[in-house]
Amino acid sequence: MDPADTRENLILAAERLFAEKGIDNVSLRE
Repeated sequence: MDPADTRENLILAAERLFAEKGIDNVSLRE
């Protein structure tokens, strides 16, 4: 997998979690 794709996937997943739970309720493990 291309490193740029990995970075983009991580950013998208983080945005989704922050939207669902709020930034204070998301851990690095998620």
